[in-house]
Amino acid sequence: MRRQLALRQAQRFSLRMFSEGVSNFYVGRDEWPRYRTPSSLADYLRQARSSVQIACYWMAQGTLEGIPRVFAELAERGVVVEIAMIGPTSVLPEALSKDLEMSADAIRHHVNHGLSALGELKLTLSENGKRNLHIKTSATLPQAAVILIDADTPPGKIQLEFRPYRAPRWNSFSIEVSEVGSARLYGTLKNSWQAFFRDATDV
Repeated sequence: MRRQLALRQAQRFSLRMFSEGVSNFYVGRDEWPRYRTPSSLADYLRQARSSVQIACYWMAQGTLEGIPRVFAELAERGVVVEIAMIGPTSVLPEALSKDLEMSADAIRHHVNHGLSALGELKLTLSENGKRNLHIKTSATLPQAAVILIDADTPPGKIQLEFRPYRAPRWNSFSIEVSEVGSARLYGTLKNSWQAFFRDATDV
């Protein structure tokens, strides 16, 4: 009886998640290669047909994986790409210092390095590619690292990554929400994050 009850509860929970568009869940970054489709971040972004929007502290892991070149590739084929990082001259480096266990100066260095790399990359693009690549900074701390793919073109996809306080980055957990079912959660997330990008400042 207990097993049957647990099974029914699991089925109801699964149905709720799927009906609201929760399409994937990752306990840590080590689960991305196992459960994300496609597994690599580069190929995940290449799914985009119209837009990619990314908000993060800075492009640490993405730079290591060659993601800026993927941005260039997408922009050249007509995909609008927006990347928003924390403002290096804002109060955010100091605010994040204790959590990340890094000095504010080190955080600023990482952000400035990412902005410079993207700025230099943009200079190599065609005029059309330059129009499609938008580099931004925000004085508001993003509540998660987020990737929006084709947010305004069904079926859109949003991945949110949350890092617990002072936990290693690899222990960050993530959820993916797609524009299926009632899409109530998807709509809330899309409207919220697109407002975040609108409020960010172009570099």
